[in-house]
Amino acid sequence: MNRDRSHQLLYLSHADVQAIGPSMAEIISALESMFREKGEGRVEMPPKIGVHTLPDAFIHAMPAYIAAQKAVGMKWVSGYPENSKRGLPYIAGLLILNDAETGMPLAVMDCTWITAQRTGAATAVAAKYLARKESETVGILGCGVQGRSNLEALKVLFPLKKARAYDVHSERAEKYAQEMSSQLGIDAVSVATSREAVVDCDMVVTAGPILRKPHATIQRDGSRKEHLRRWWISIPTGIPMRFAKPINSVLTMCPSSSTIARSDISRTCRLFTPTWVNSSPDANPAGKRPQNVPSHAILALH
Repeated sequence: MNRDRSHQLLYLSHADVQAIGPSMAEIISALESMFREKGEGRVEMPPKIGVHTLPDAFIHAMPAYIAAQKAVGMKWVSGYPENSKRGLPYIAGLLILNDAETGMPLAVMDCTWITAQRTGAATAVAAKYLARKESETVGILGCGVQGRSNLEALKVLFPLKKARAYDVHSERAEKYAQEMSSQLGIDAVSVATSREAVVDCDMVVTAGPILRKPHATIQRDGSRKEHLRRWWISIPTGIPMRFAKPINSVLTMCPSSSTIARSDISRTCRLFTPTWVNSSPDANPAGKRPQNVPSHAILALH
């Protein structure tokens, strides 16, 4: 038997990963560097492939190679929205790390903590460039794991003072507010409606499950006639809106996040995404703009 230690496989549980993981500030910095590497064409990351055993569930394979760090591996991750009813997490999976020179597997680790922290850090990187530096208030739509990591990450880069949290399950929002107030030292409060969570906030984060038919938590008011429609929130584009203070960033996991109806993307909005390939519940091998995202939206890459 070959007892070369370099060929031994390391297994890290969720607790192991969390115990040795970097800080959120370090993750944000690393992720920003890797986004730059990808934007300049130095990352090999093919379109994710996946299987879907239930209508709103997915299991995705996500390989990548970052040449600058000689890092190569794959995440095998699932998302099952109904898992909470079984006492199970929405997101679960493994991350496999390989040796870039030999291809030998080096480690297998739980990916749930990594996924949550990376998602929150990605929000912070986006907000760094898209939101006002002085932003103090944030609305959170969805008070699960990623609602927590998103707020934690934004607190690293912004002088946050208040968060308003909404969840379709009110008890989750109340628990979230208590925990995040204590953890981050800000005034986090639960609200009864999604409207209360977003109106007059500097930033809004959607952290709901990825669904084919969104809940459309963020909505329009009033008549179906175009000139009478009024949004609860607005992007500052010079277009008069119902509320005096426009929001400067709506930070969402993907256009299929359950919080915003795709047909309700405002004609004044701009969409920013690193790639269309990873922004829909199904794989998009061609990397084309999904049909459910309107053509009037302006896509900005990198």
